[in-house]
Amino acid sequence: MRFLPTILLFTTLFFQANAHSIRETASPAGDSLTLDRYIIVQNIKAERTPEGVFFTAHTEGVGKEPQQGDFVKIRYTGKLLSGEVFDESPKNEPFAYQFGTKQVIEGWDIALKNLRVGAKVTIYVPAKLAYGTLGIGTIVPPNTPLMYDIELVAILTPPQYQEHLRGIEDAEKHAFMERIAEQLVTDQRAINEYGLNHKLKLKRTENGISYIITKKGEGHNVKAGGKVSFTYEGRLLNNHVFDATKENMPLTITINEGNTIAGLEEGLTAFSEGSEGYILIPSKFGYGSLPYENGKVVIAGNSALVFRISVLSVK
Repeated sequence: MRFLPTILLFTTLFFQANAHSIRETASPAGDSLTLDRYIIVQNIKAERTPEGVFFTAHTEGVGKEPQQGDFVKIRYTGKLLSGEVFDESPKNEPFAYQFGTKQVIEGWDIALKNLRVGAKVTIYVPAKLAYGTLGIGTIVPPNTPLMYDIELVAILTPPQYQEHLRGIEDAEKHAFMERIAEQLVTDQRAINEYGLNHKLKLKRTENGISYIITKKGEGHNVKAGGKVSFTYEGRLLNNHVFDATKENMPLTITINEGNTIAGLEEGLTAFSEGSEGYILIPSKFGYGSLPYENGKVVIAGNSALVFRISVLSVK
């Protein structure tokens, strides 16, 4: 690692001369200590940069060190001095960023400029080079020094960095679709249970929208592109009513124009003018995984929905 030997020697001599008195007055927990004193009290063998970041090297790297503007890929685990983990890189994909461009805490860039690819170190960062007087909410308190276990995995070219980002995006999309598929199965089980409990002999569309017609109509069938007027009462599976049409004020929509949630539009195509019944909608075709709020209508994320409907007219 590249450090100034004279500064390191002075720092070491200073610590050795004062270590005994510091140990007598300081708490081993280190919560109220400066980072310099914490290193002494915990008997940590570490080198110190001129800026005040401490290093303990575990594995020396090879090759070049990062330069300003390089894209670096690292694995890391961030901890409070108590050892509590508050942040870490994804297990399947290291974290990458542009070195020296203030995308991360200053202590990281100070640390990485002294490392070569493959290096593994533990670094100790004073609060002023981490999250300072603000901290991060309840995760990192104000004026908190931090320690990180860091491995410099690679220095990437710009095309390699772009490929890295595409890989992350593809992985996130895949994980998102898996979560949706799992939630769909969960919702359909809950809908089936709701149907059994309420003695509803449900049918299901190809996309997984459940419905039952309790009163047959005698008019035109609802079709894609057609206009339909209907009244409804929307409930959650716990029977909480979250929305309903007002008396003598039906909702009129054109099917497949996106005027309402996809599950309700698809479910309506099983009905005809004059018919009544229920449409039960998995969250995928309702309001999705995020909470929905519109005035007095509040729906939690991943909520399956039940609509009791009455179709008044179809054109």
